[in-house]
Amino acid sequence: MKPPYEPEQFSEEQVKSIFGPASNSGLAHQLIRRDPAKYAAMKQVACYRDNLIPESALPLDSRLTKQELEEHHERQTAGDLIPVPLDLAAQFGIAPGTRLPKSKVRALQGKAE
Repeated sequence: MKPPYEPEQFSEEQVKSIFGPASNSGLAHQLIRRDPAKYAAMKQVACYRDNLIPESALPLDSRLTKQELEEHHERQTAGDLIPVPLDLAAQFGIAPGTRLPKSKVRALQGKAE
């Protein structure tokens, strides 16, 4: 069964202590024996959020599809929607009052400059 992808539950330091370049294999072994579900979830985070291990290092049943990753990203950025400034909306043909993720508004601002 695929563990739920919830990267917020682990800090970057926690993940690096198990999967980072200077990780402790003893800690990793203890975690795998004590709590295999937590180890699998942490391994996903090491792959998809922190880019510490390649996706090929994940078991097939733990890999996320492109759609699952996009859905997670959308859930994360849903609260980060901001209104597009009127000048950008007019320049790019976007309806006034449209709300977009901050990253997309910044990208539009970069193209406008």
